Amino acid sequence: MPSGAKSNEQYQYKLSMAEQIEELRKKRQLLEGSQEAYIEQVDLQTDKNKRKIVQLQKENKEKRQKLKELLEGDEKVLNEAFSGRKDERAALKNKTGQAAIQLTNEQLGDLKNRLNAHRHTNATKMKQLEELRTRYDLMVNEAEEAVQTDAGESETAARLRQLENRLDKAELKCTEAVTIQRTYNQIKSHLIQESLTYTNRLDAMSTQIRRTQQELHEAQRSALEADLAQKNAKNELKKSEDKVYRERKERELRLNELKSEAEE
Repeated sequence: MPSGAKSNEQYQYKLSMAEQIEELRKKRQLLEGSQEAYIEQVDLQTDKNKRKIVQLQKENKEKRQKLKELLEGDEKVLNEAFSGRKDERAALKNKTGQAAIQLTNEQLGDLKNRLNAHRHTNATKMKQLEELRTRYDLMVNEAEEAVQTDAGESETAARLRQLENRLDKAELKCTEAVTIQRTYNQIKSHLIQESLTYTNRLDAMSTQIRRTQQELHEAQRSALEADLAQKNAKNELKKSEDKVYRERKERELRLNELKSEAEE
């Protein structure tokens, strides 16, 4: 190979190597620049993340404090709302105010349903009471209508039978009044056990019971008066019969005396 050609080939080789080295150097510079930019970006992102973490920690702390205050506020409100009702307060332990409100609303709904059921039951009981009162009034009227009678041979005997009828009616009236009063008391006791919300109605029932008791006392007094009158009438009748008997004996004795005188 000629020396000129060989020198040219060596030159081309050296030139190619120099270009490659230069390109590698540029790539290295670019790579180093990219690494520095990446590192700088990472540092910036790290600082940003640190600031974000600090901010989130601060917000989390504030939220925890706010939650604590809310829970303490709920606790205070619940304690005040259920003061003196330990069992109900215990059922709401560790519950938030909203949860307590929801549970209380559910309990309120249940109480409303029970109240409606009690109202229906009480309405039925009151209807029964009205029927009993109507029966009682009817019996009183019948007793008053059946008091008088005009059958008998003498005024005293008629008076005695009239008093006996009054006594029987009064005793029947007393018995029925006692039965009605017992029924009133049973229904009243049942209503008190079922619901304590009908104070006014129970007071009215108590007034009616007292009125019935007063009527019972009056009926008992009437019965006593009738019994006393019956005894007096019996005594009067006995006196009348004794008088008739004595007068008859006297007449018989007088007739015997007259016969004796006539025979003499």
